[in-house]
This record gives sequence, structure tokens and C-alpha cells, in this order.
Amino acid sequence: MTKPILAVLWVLGAVPLRAQERFIPGPRYMGMSHVADSLLKAADYAGAARKYDTLLEIFSGGSRYDRFQAACAWAQAGDSSRALDYLEQAATPGNWAPLSRLLAAPALASLRVNSRWRQLVSQAETYRTAAASTLFRPMSRRLDSLRRLTEAGEARLDSFRAAFGPEAARTDSVAGRVRRGARQCAAAIREMLITYGWLGALRVGPRDADFFFRVVMTSDATIRALALPALREAVSRGGASLADFARLEDRVLVDAGKPQIYGTQFFTNATGSKECYPLEEPARVDQLRTAAGLPPLAGFTRRVGIGEVDRKDISPKTASGVATKAAGMH
Repeated sequence: MTKPILAVLWVLGAVPLRAQERFIPGPRYMGMSHVADSLLKAADYAGAARKYDTLLEIFSGGSRYDRFQAACAWAQAGDSSRALDYLEQAATPGNWAPLSRLLAAPALASLRVNSRWRQLVSQAETYRTAAASTLFRPMSRRLDSLRRLTEAGEARLDSFRAAFGPEAARTDSVAGRVRRGARQCAAAIREMLITYGWLGALRVGPRDADFFFRVVMTSDATIRALALPALREAVSRGGASLADFARLEDRVLVDAGKPQIYGTQFFTNATGSKECYPLEEPARVDQLRTAAGLPPLAGFTRRVGIGEVDRKDISPKTASGVATKAAGMH
């Protein structure tokens, strides 16, 4: 386990462990820490563990980052009890790595059969959820307000269509206000993306996260292109689903006139039927969908009433000339 790999463990994907505490390491501390890190990088786990013990004893616990490093060293040296001691010291409210990182750290694999590990995972999830709720509460309130305004506008438009017909002047006036509101909402989402990155369920709650995703998917192509790397980073830290990433990646590809990967984007043809946009690898699409947490393409199309997909007809060679507006996200 190298120092760069461990250093990627971030709380809420934003703040490194060393930056989250008041402990300020001096030159002597950093020198001793570097020696321990070098031993760990060289796979001298027992030697690294002893060096971390000395470092953290001299400096009364030191940094949480080095307590985590010490846990990794002791875990790989075969002393689960000492490793868990250090992890428990590092796991304090508002100061723990995303759960997905904790579960994925290869150096800690030997600890996962220990009952203390399960307690630690539960504690880490509690701390992370509480920290996310506090940090992103203003964004959650903002999204909630935008969602309510959007839903109210859509409901009003639906009622006018039912009462006066879709072509009526009154309906058209309401539709114009809804479109203006949608543009303002998309602009707000764009600013949130630039400032905060992807706002998933762990940050703003499932309802507002779903709304955030829906606005991104239905806004203009520039916002979707901006959102894709943010969503990719969120997936890497456990803050979003692979299925949502698959849908957005497909939509960005379709925006660019390229074949999609997962078969999530459909368009309405001249007869009013839905068709799947061209696929990059038709023969592997179900394998790719399964890896992303999506159902097989043929099964999905039957379930929602779309005709059976003939993959010979949705290969990349048919990409030119298809409609440019996606009709579905699946």
C-alpha cells in the first residue's frame, strides 16, 4: 500500500485526512512519518508498523492519516487487533473516509472477518452520513425548492392541457413559463456542478438527488458533458450508482453523434415507435449492462412495451441519420 493510494481516502470526496484535524506536523514528525511510509511502500509491514507505533506514541497520537497508515501496516503484518485499534482511533465524527474506500482498501482485507470491523463500518457510515447532511444541507434546501417549483409548473401545464387543449393560447403561455423556469433551473444546476461536483443521495438525499440527475439528463448537452466527469468521480467514491453513470455516458455519446455503450437511449421514429440508438458493441451490450446494474436489453424492452431489439439493426454503421433527440433513459 503506497502513500499516494492511501492519500486518496477523502472525507466526502473533498478533504484529505491530514487537512481535517488541528494536529499540525512539524519537520521531525514529517521525517519520521516519511520513514514509516517508505517501509510500508517497501512491503516491510512489521518494520513500518513499529515505526508508526513509535511515531504516534512520541507525538501523542499524531495525525489521523498516520493512524490509518499504522492500521494498514499492522493488518498486513498479521496483527488484526492492533490494526483495528488504530482504525477506531482514526474514526471520529466528521472525519472518516467514504465507506466504499474503507471496504475497498486491499491492505485491510484481512480484517473483514472480525466482528470489530463490522462495528467500525457501521460507525463510519453513521459519521459520513452526518457529515454529508451538514455540509450539503444548503444545497439540499436549494434543490428541494427548485424541485417543488418545477413540479408545480409541470402540474399546472398538465392541467391547462387537459382543460384547454395543448394548442390553446393559455396553455402556450403556461408552457413558456415552464420553459423559462427549466432554463433557470438548469443554470442553477450548472453552478452547483462547478462548485460542488455531483450531488448524489449521500449528499442531498435520494429525492433531491433524483431531481438533480433528471435536470442534468434533460438539460442541454453542455451541462451533460460537464456533469459526466463529476458523476464518474462520485461513482468512484461510492456517491452515485453505476447505472446512473451508464445512462449519462450513453446520453453524452448520443449528444456527440456517437454509438452508445449500454443501450439506455431511445428515440421516437417517424411512425411514433421507439427505437434504440446505435450501439458500440451490440454483441456485448447485455454483459455491459449487467456490470452497470442494468437489466438485459431485450428483457427491458419487452417489459416497457418496446418492440424486440434486433441488434443487427443498431450497430454503429447505422449511426448516421438517426434522430438526435433521446426519447428515453433506461
